[in-house]
Amino acid sequence: MSYAEPAFDDLQRGIRNALLAHWRLFLAQGVIVIILGVLAVIWPVPATLAVDIYCGWLLLLSGLIGLVAMLWSNSVPAFVWTLLTAALSLAVGVLLLWQPANTPEEAIRLIDQARAGAPGA
Repeated sequence: MSYAEPAFDDLQRGIRNALLAHWRLFLAQGVIVIILGVLAVIWPVPATLAVDIYCGWLLLLSGLIGLVAMLWSNSVPAFVWTLLTAALSLAVGVLLLWQPANTPEEAIRLIDQARAGAPGA
C-alpha cells in the first residue's frame, strides 16, 4: 500500500495550494451563500420560485444532453435505465418550467398524502 501514499500526499498538497491561492474566492462564495440563505428565509415564496426555475432548466438541459449523448453513442450500457433517467429528467424539467408556482404546492400535497397513508399516521 505504500504506492498509494505519494498520490495521496500530492492530492493533499494540491488541495492545500489551491485553498491558499484562492481563499478569497472561497470566502466570497461563503458570504454570498449565507446572504442568499437569509434572503430565502425572509422571502420564501420568491426563493422557492427561483429554485424551481433554476432546477427546471438544470433538469431540462441534463435530460436533453443525456438523450443526445445516448443516441450518439454506439453502445450504451444499461440502455433502458439511461433512456428512463434522461426522459424523466426532461419531463420534470419541463414540468418545473411550465408551472413553477404550482410545483411546491403539489410537492407538499404529495408529501401530505404519503404521510396520511403511512402506518402510524
